Formats: sequence, C-alpha cells, structure tokens
Amino acid sequence: PMRAKATRVAALSLPIASVGGAVRAAAAAPQVYVVRAGDTLWSIAQRFGAALEELLQLNQLTARSVIQPGLKLRLP
Repeated sequence: PMRAKATRVAALSLPIASVGGAVRAAAAAPQVYVVRAGDTLWSIAQRFGAALEELLQLNQLTARSVIQPGLKLRLP
C-alpha cells in the first residue's frame, strides 16, 4: 500500500508546461497527427511549424512517400 501511494505522488509531481494554451505533463507522449484527405507532408509541416525534412526523418519517410487519410504521423 505504501509503495503504490509513493508511485502516485511521483507521477503527480512532474513539471508541467503550457503549450498552445493547453497544460500538459512535461514527460507526455510525442504529439501525433492523423492525416486527413487533402493533406500533404509539406502542408502538415507548415501547419505545425516544423521543417519538412524533420517531419520526414521522424516518420522514416522520403520526399516520394505517399500518405493517405488515417495515417498517424509523429510531430517534431
């Protein structure tokens, strides 16, 4: 019982950061974007203020990669 309580306290004591007005834990999972019809890799990179090359590398894609709606991309 004591050990579980200590774990809970440690999890709640993570520093928080405000990103785009939303408060989240600093150790949160990477942000993911789900591709929608009409999206391009370039437009997604622009929308999130990322370099296209960074988006490609993070998702193990190339400039010739074809993306389809429903694909989950990790965001830098």
